[in-house]
Amino acid sequence: MSDSSLFDRRTCLSTLAAATLAAPLAAKADPVPVSRRTFVLIHGAWFGGWCWAKVADRLRDKGHRVFTPSLTGLGDRAHLAAPNVTLSTHVADVIDVLDSEELSDVVLVAHSYSGVPCAMVAERTSARIRRLIFLDAVLPEDGKPLSTLSSPKLWEERVAASKATPANGFPPPPVAAFGMADPDQADWLERRLRPQPIGTYLEPPKLAKPVGDGIDTVYVSCEAPAMAAIDPFRACARARPDWHFQSVSASHACMIADPQLTADTLAELVA
Repeated sequence: MSDSSLFDRRTCLSTLAAATLAAPLAAKADPVPVSRRTFVLIHGAWFGGWCWAKVADRLRDKGHRVFTPSLTGLGDRAHLAAPNVTLSTHVADVIDVLDSEELSDVVLVAHSYSGVPCAMVAERTSARIRRLIFLDAVLPEDGKPLSTLSSPKLWEERVAASKATPANGFPPPPVAAFGMADPDQADWLERRLRPQPIGTYLEPPKLAKPVGDGIDTVYVSCEAPAMAAIDPFRACARARPDWHFQSVSASHACMIADPQLTADTLAELVA
């Protein structure tokens, strides 16, 4: 065999080997979808990051990044419950997620109570928020603590209950209040609820602008059944000409009662 033939054969084998090695690597490549978004899902009072598990799975199946932190004193951070946990603590919790994960172009989803800290977060980090979604959420007023939204009698009961616990938390309402129709889902939810740190309802929110001002904002109203306590915030959201308002046929705890509908709704809102 001539030297040139041997060289040609070696070259061919080298090329073939390189192609063979490259093929499985190419097959394993994970292309980032053009429509991929970064979701940060924040739970409401008494809940924890666990409530988003099935929604997060479905959003990830669609190619999105999803973060579901628990706020201090709740969920898997219930052991951190203490009298010094306040609204500012929960604002810091969310901002710390954005900072530590170096997130930008974020779709921030606030459920129920977390509409208050998330509105404050969005105002402070507006350059990093792509869209703010209030999911059947409470909307804050500057200087007006959440305690003022409850009847004096109910709040007296909550204060008394919180004083009976070392961490100063008040217990959740019966799960029926969240519109849970399925008994298995209701039992699953009830086992996981934890007392809400009372300081989160006592500290007045601080906002320099109207909620969502200058931010692409959507309000999703859960209306099957509709939670009466959320009615004033639905009315406020409907009155905002700069917001998009959407109704869904799900209960207040939509992420548990109908995770598929919840995930589909969130995905459609950022498509």
